[in-house]
Amino acid sequence: MLLAPAPSAGPSPSCRRPHPGAEAATPSAAVDGIAAQAPTMSCIHYKFFSKLDYDIVTFKGLHIALRDLKRQIMAREKLKAANCDLQISNAQSKEEYTDDHALIPRNISVIVRRIPVGGVKAASKTYVMTPEPHKALGTAFR
Repeated sequence: MLLAPAPSAGPSPSCRRPHPGAEAATPSAAVDGIAAQAPTMSCIHYKFFSKLDYDIVTFKGLHIALRDLKRQIMAREKLKAANCDLQISNAQSKEEYTDDHALIPRNISVIVRRIPVGGVKAASKTYVMTPEPHKALGTAFR
């Protein structure tokens, strides 16, 4: 015996299309024939160099300043600005963003690396190791 599927109440609320005449009755009614648009949220996909999956930072506008992007990532990841800084580079072009006032366009992917606050410090002393000559042959040991 086959059972017929239960009748549905229609499409889900997110799939419903508004009635053609209902658009003018909404709070964002058309003004002088031009429909008012709600501000859209933009996003940037980011991932730390050591992770596999991307996370998302959302913001309003077409771009975000690098310093604001760093603040949002640090807040989401619960990092303290006193402990580290973030090095951010474009995931596709490998371009590194260094100026805190640089504008990062929306809808791109970036790679994030944690670096020490003062940057990477060079070692105070550099040692050069040279092989000593072999006693029996008088040539350098390999």
